Amino acid sequence: MAVLTWPSDLPPFVQREGYAETLPDGRKKIETDSGFDFLRLDSPGFEQISGSIYVPREGVPRFKRFWKVETIGGTRPFVISDQLLDGQMILDASGEPILIDDAPLLAVAKWLARFAPDKAPRIEPSGVKFQISMQLVILPLG
Repeated sequence: MAVLTWPSDLPPFVQREGYAETLPDGRKKIETDSGFDFLRLDSPGFEQISGSIYVPREGVPRFKRFWKVETIGGTRPFVISDQLLDGQMILDASGEPILIDDAPLLAVAKWLARFAPDKAPRIEPSGVKFQISMQLVILPLG
């Protein structure tokens, strides 16, 4: 089965406003009889992001199809642009953009992600567009 990719007819990046990252937390608390509890690393955990995209009315059924059919109700992983790195200019040691044929060299960075299991996407009208809010779990590669 081929790995899905984020639909090209939906915005590739979430809005900066409302974007948040939750760092992986694989800690496990071990209670003690007295004093401080101990913490140990139980699993590597997974990074999560939350954010929103804005789509016109015709983008809503497209997103719903991606959610319901292509990811089978949000259960299948997919490749999506790294929301911080993809498309950013690559700089040299002095902070200047690296150029190829007078055009800046851009980073290509992707995530393997899936929709967070405890929160389905939410669709709300926002002016003449619709806001789709979602949480994604970033899966480890390899």
